[in-house]
Amino acid sequence: MQAQAKARRADPRLVVIDHPIGGLSETELAGRIDAAFDGVLETFRAMEVLP
Repeated sequence: MQAQAKARRADPRLVVIDHPIGGLSETELAGRIDAAFDGVLETFRAMEVLP
């Protein structure tokens, strides 16, 4: 993915989720999902896509 982005002169953003996720309880997994979503929102705000 990153090589393709560089070829197109794009700057991809990545969201990293702490691992392992296998064996987590529903609550623990929901916390990881929420943290990842917060990262996406933060990235969009930094790009001035969201207020």
